[in-house]
Amino acid sequence: MIFIGEMQKPMLASFLLILCHSFSASASEVRPEVIWGGMGVSSSGETTLAPIARTLLNCTEVNETGNCPIEEFVKSLILETEFDKVDVVQKYSDSNLSYLASPVVDVEWVNRVELGEGSEPFVYQFIVAGSLIVYEVSSSETQLLFSVPMTVYADRYYSRQLSKQQEADVFKNMYLNADAYKGVVGYYNFFHNLVNEAKAVLDRPMKWPNNVQFTGVSYSSDAELALAGEVELAQLSKLFAAWATANLAEATGEPIIPASMGENKLTLVMRDASRQIVLPKPYYEFDMHVQALETYKNSQYTCFDVASYFGVKVSGGEMLLDAPIQHGENSCAFLESGSAKESNIYPANIMSQIQQVMFSFSQKASDMAYIQSHIVGDTNAVLNSIEKVKKEVFNGG
Repeated sequence: MIFIGEMQKPMLASFLLILCHSFSASASEVRPEVIWGGMGVSSSGETTLAPIARTLLNCTEVNETGNCPIEEFVKSLILETEFDKVDVVQKYSDSNLSYLASPVVDVEWVNRVELGEGSEPFVYQFIVAGSLIVYEVSSSETQLLFSVPMTVYADRYYSRQLSKQQEADVFKNMYLNADAYKGVVGYYNFFHNLVNEAKAVLDRPMKWPNNVQFTGVSYSSDAELALAGEVELAQLSKLFAAWATANLAEATGEPIIPASMGENKLTLVMRDASRQIVLPKPYYEFDMHVQALETYKNSQYTCFDVASYFGVKVSGGEMLLDAPIQHGENSCAFLESGSAKESNIYPANIMSQIQQVMFSFSQKASDMAYIQSHIVGDTNAVLNSIEKVKKEVFNGG
């Protein structure tokens, strides 16, 4: 009996080890819970840069749960998605401390240009920028914990110029139409792209995990004059900042504090209420200054050139990067017999420049090609500064 008992001990120990291992594995797979917090549209005072989304969110006919079609669409999509790091649920919380998730639409923008040839000379680029955020709600304040920014753009070609209503219909489709294209369901749908981007990374940390923010856009007096048109400069600045934030996040794989243009809060307008979310304070500030905008032509092309400074600094201290970048040949298009308003095409080229510069902070060597050939001045000094930012800010390089 003693012999048998001694044989049983290691067997029992092995069984307990397996049981404990299984329990630990299943426990580690339990994802923190985040409650559906409703859809929001970011706002500055009474104005918004996403008027179509706001109109759809304030519909006159709601379903049995009180939701408009746009909110029901994105709510169903998010609740049906199995995120890797969090479990998004719909329930009521009576706790003094709750964690919520909300999709946010920040900006809608249309770039327009008329080309010279072809049966569809009117070219439009429709852009939607926003994010999926996780935030903590307590009795004292609401603070941001995580953000996954996203921009979606759709290029369209038409035989004639679109009306404002036709442009609005395109945006509506980008929110509510999940048709497949190239075999991908919701290829041009903003919410499908947002959820796909957030699926592997959306998290509920105890505090904001990074300290980087795109804090501002400024302009020379000549650039302000060249950009004067249908849209106020403040709206363009918010567009550029949201675009930079999404591209920097995609390039680095790091969460970036939403651009708030000098404020420390994000105001969300929802269907029946508004919510103010306190943002983390950045330690590293990214910004840009649009120095010069110039149009020139040759025998085949018209160029709408952009020259800007891109900066990175420690908040209130050391300047890590001050890079003069000229868009050059990338700003040229075939417009021999067509027309384009400078106030329309300059923003498109500024956005193209921003995207290229933000991706220079990625870890892919191929993403450095643009910056290497578009620096004005001391190329080596700028490239060394970029490598320093990668190592210090994004722990790479």
